[in-house]
Amino acid sequence: MLLIKRLICLYFWLLIFEGALRKWALPSLSNVLLVVRDPVVLAIYALAVMKKRFPSNAYLTAILVLAALSFTASLFVARANLIVNFYGLRCNFFHLPLIFVIRSVFILADVKRVGTWTLLLAVPMAALLVAQFQAP
Repeated sequence: MLLIKRLICLYFWLLIFEGALRKWALPSLSNVLLVVRDPVVLAIYALAVMKKRFPSNAYLTAILVLAALSFTASLFVARANLIVNFYGLRCNFFHLPLIFVIRSVFILADVKRVGTWTLLLAVPMAALLVAQFQAP
């Protein structure tokens, strides 16, 4: 359980700082950083399945059905490209089940810790957004 929680925290930090890393710190690796969270999510899902913490509910079933329908519909578009279709599937549906895994793993103290960090980061992020908006 501790490893799953740590991976979720890693996912959180990657989610927060991925854009800054891609734009300023490591622009040459922006393509790699675009999908850097995917192996983390795969590891979380695998560990959650092994620990029997991967939930099964109507929402996840709906996500799976929508993903299958979307992918099938995308194959019948005039210029269907399988790689683009899989990338769209990844962007739109791959990370959604993580919400339910987090719910099955986190306790109230974990949620409060993530909330505290989010609030602490909101002020500098807002200042950065203002600076970017005002920049030429």
